[in-house]
Amino acid sequence: MKIGVIVGRFQASIIHDGYLQLFKEVHEKSDQVVIFVGSVEKPPSKMNPLSFEARKAILIRSGFIGTILPLPDANGNEKWSQRLDGILDGLYPNHDIVLYGSRDSGCCQYYQGRYKIQVVETKGVYSSTAYREMIGKEKWNPGLSGPEAVIWTTQQQFSKAYPTVDCIIYDQGMILLIRKRGENLWRFPGGFVSPEDTSLEHAIRREVREECGDIEITDPIYLGSHRVNDWRYFGESDKILTSLFMAQKMFGIPKAGDDAFEILLHVPEGIEFNLMPEHRPLLEIWKEKNKRK
Repeated sequence: MKIGVIVGRFQASIIHDGYLQLFKEVHEKSDQVVIFVGSVEKPPSKMNPLSFEARKAILIRSGFIGTILPLPDANGNEKWSQRLDGILDGLYPNHDIVLYGSRDSGCCQYYQGRYKIQVVETKGVYSSTAYREMIGKEKWNPGLSGPEAVIWTTQQQFSKAYPTVDCIIYDQGMILLIRKRGENLWRFPGGFVSPEDTSLEHAIRREVREECGDIEITDPIYLGSHRVNDWRYFGESDKILTSLFMAQKMFGIPKAGDDAFEILLHVPEGIEFNLMPEHRPLLEIWKEKNKRK
C-alpha cells in the first residue's frame, strides 16, 4: 500500500490553495494519506496560536480525507526526523511511504530521515505568517470565527519574557545536574516560575524538590540573569529570561523526579562539554562570579 505523508503546521484559520493543491496530488498518488500537524507544548503565541484540535477541525472542514495526527516538535532536525520515522514505522510497517511537500516546505527543507521525499510544484505564493499578521491588523469583528478570534487575540499581545529560575548546586565539591528524557546532554535544575511562588528563591526550592527529590539546600544566592535560547521559542517573539542562583546541598539523597530523567554529580572541570547549549552561558556567569572572589 502506498502511504502519502504530509507534514505542516497549518497555523491559519483556513487551508490556503497551496495546501489544497498538495492534498489533491498526494491523494491521486497514494492509497492512503496521513497529515502530521506540528505541535509544541507551550502557551498560544503569534507564531503558534492554534491548538492541534483546532487545526484538525479546520483540515476536516476544508474537505481533507485521511488520517490527521499530532507531531510533537523536537530539539533539532535530526531528532524531529527520527521521531517522525518512529511513528511511521509503528503505524505503517512494510508499506511504501513517501513524504510530500512544496519546494519551500519545512518537510522538504529539514527532514533527515529514511523515507523518500517528493516535491510537489504548487502555483502561487502562500504565507500563513502573512495571513495571521493581516488578521491582526484588522479591527475587532464579533463575526470572526473561533480560530480567527484566537489568531486576532494573539496578534494583539505584547511580546512576553517568561521568567524561569536555575540553580548551580554544590554537593561535596561536585555540581548537581539533571537530564531530561530525550536529551543527551545535561542542565542545571530549574524551571518556570509559578504564580504560586512567593519569591524567586521559593521557586528555586520548589523546582529543586520536584526535579532532585527530597533534598534540602542552603539559601540560594543570586548570581545573575540571562536570556535562554530555548528551542521551543526559536522564531518566536516571546522569550525565556532566567535568574541564576547558587546553593549548597545540606542533606538528602538526590533522586530524579518530575520531568528530570536522570541525576548526575559532575566535577566542575570540563562541565561545559556536557551541558545543553542554552545552559552554557549560565556556567559563564558562575565562572565570572568566581573570578571576582
